[in-house]
Amino acid sequence: MTQQANVNIGTGTPEKPKGLALTGMILGIGSIVIALIPCVNLVSPVPAILAIILSAIALSKVKAGTAGGKGMAMAGLICGIVGLVMFVVGMTVLSAWFVRSAREVRKEMDNALLFLRCLPYC
Repeated sequence: MTQQANVNIGTGTPEKPKGLALTGMILGIGSIVIALIPCVNLVSPVPAILAIILSAIALSKVKAGTAGGKGMAMAGLICGIVGLVMFVVGMTVLSAWFVRSAREVRKEMDNALLFLRCLPYC
């Protein structure tokens, strides 16, 4: 007595496909993890955007009644958005740090040039 893989054991009704929702959730979680890893975080928008797109498609299919996995689709959408926001915030902080460092280097270079100009008169 074997059951088919796509049939609910309790009710005997066919289970709705959840592939898009599951893929969106995995990509969303992956985008958050990737956003936390230095140097690798530059590619985190790719899985985040894919998670948002796939999860949105899955949610529309759930509303239409042709697919299941509403919770996974919502998780994928939320995780994809969070991963994208983490990337944007991280790049903004990194850019601000680079600008500040460049200003400090320029200030030190100007001080060094002033010192070198005064050196022949000492």
